[in-house]
Amino acid sequence: MAGIVMFGKNSNTGPSPGLWGLAPRDVFYDPAVAYGISKDFVNLPILVDGADAIIAESGQWKGFGSTGAAAVSGRVMTGAEGYYKLASDTDNEGASIGREITQFLLTRDAEEFFFECSLQVTATTTLDIGFFVGMFGVTALTNAIPCEQGGELSDHNFVGFHYPEADTTTYDTVYHADGVDSGTHTKVGDGVGTIAAGTYVKLGMHLKKGVMTWFQNGLPFADTKAVPNATGTDFPADVTLRPIIAMLHGSGQAGHVRTRWLHAYQLRAQ
Repeated sequence: MAGIVMFGKNSNTGPSPGLWGLAPRDVFYDPAVAYGISKDFVNLPILVDGADAIIAESGQWKGFGSTGAAAVSGRVMTGAEGYYKLASDTDNEGASIGREITQFLLTRDAEEFFFECSLQVTATTTLDIGFFVGMFGVTALTNAIPCEQGGELSDHNFVGFHYPEADTTTYDTVYHADGVDSGTHTKVGDGVGTIAAGTYVKLGMHLKKGVMTWFQNGLPFADTKAVPNATGTDFPADVTLRPIIAMLHGSGQAGHVRTRWLHAYQLRAQ
């Protein structure tokens, strides 16, 4: 039976066939083919522990919520649509959630890797919201990790998508290895992706034969990154990474990030 991700349109609400059609048909279903995670955040059971930790699914997901953390603590259903809400109620405060298990290694010699997340921001006015979505290292999430005040990203290991607080319609494709050009992450595509308030966008990544490609709605961006081996220093190729979604309110303090699902898989050596 063919995998469902190989059919439909990239504009549909499910996984983009333009990305997942590159994978074996059973990538989501057969643990002998690939390992990873498919998460429908609408059905995420959670427990808020104080105001700074969210523990879900026996610790498989953990997050951070600063001021207004209660906004992080519940799923939301509106009609036939469901999503998971990340928000705060104060300037320069944020919320994030990430997979606790750091099981993915993205190197030149790694097996093929696939990632995609469906999300939207509800406001795009300058300084309202900044976000990062993608793969991140073992460092605990905080109010300044990975999204710092002022629209920067912290000096940690990551690769993914960054929507700075000051932007309104575009986001960057980015990566960084901790301790390398501290405080300055690399933009593979500067303002390359488009975003609109209230519109879901599917953000994807694909690593094959040492080349990382970023996708929007199943369509690849032209700018790619040649990933080094595990001894390389300009890319987080020597550490394991995990999927995360993080947001931070700027001084505009409006809106929130809605997330529907996330898929991340790496093929097994055959």
